[in-house]
Amino acid sequence: MEAEDEEEMVDKEKEEMEVEQMVEEECRSNEFPIKPNDESSSSQPLLVSEEDLDQDFQTQEQQRNIANEWRYIT
Repeated sequence: MEAEDEEEMVDKEKEEMEVEQMVEEECRSNEFPIKPNDESSSSQPLLVSEEDLDQDFQTQEQQRNIANEWRYIT
């Protein structure tokens, strides 16, 4: 009985290794198709001005102040 269990475990391990190898072969990063560079594409990087960054920072600072005020109230 133990020999059958060991053989079954070995078979499962072999099967798992085969599946892992298949996944590795199918999912290699160098096999992804290269997309053509289309200038009209919406995937162009967004330009962010310093003013926008300052506004975001101020908003974050305001949120921090509100959170601190809330902590003192409760």
